[in-house]
Amino acid sequence: MEPHQAVRRSLSIFLVWFVVNGILLSVLLSLIGISILISVLIAVFLSIARVVAAYRRMEFKIIAKVNAEPIGKGSYPKFENLVEGLCVAHGFRNPNLFVITDSAPNMMMVGKNSSKGKPHSHDWVARKSK
Repeated sequence: MEPHQAVRRSLSIFLVWFVVNGILLSVLLSLIGISILISVLIAVFLSIARVVAAYRRMEFKIIAKVNAEPIGKGSYPKFENLVEGLCVAHGFRNPNLFVITDSAPNMMMVGKNSSKGKPHSHDWVARKSK
């Protein structure tokens, strides 16, 4: 999938979630007896707060879901050197590195953008570069 397609897809999911939350909260607040204008304003505010909170927690949920563990300084020196060299060459900041214990040689990147990404390596890749 192309990056711009992924961004459009995730943005549309967040917008649909925002609209559905807003409509449901507006209807619920209207049924309680709050005027429709005030209920819409409250619903928009609460929907924005929920979407922002979900967006900020997304990265941590993915890390927890794949059981990634942060690597300590010096535990995988060649791997750390490789990632540091790549970051310097491409102008990225040094990321937090995580290892996923698995036999498959694979890597993944988790983050909202390239400057806040967190590379995750499967244990096999990190051991080979040890």
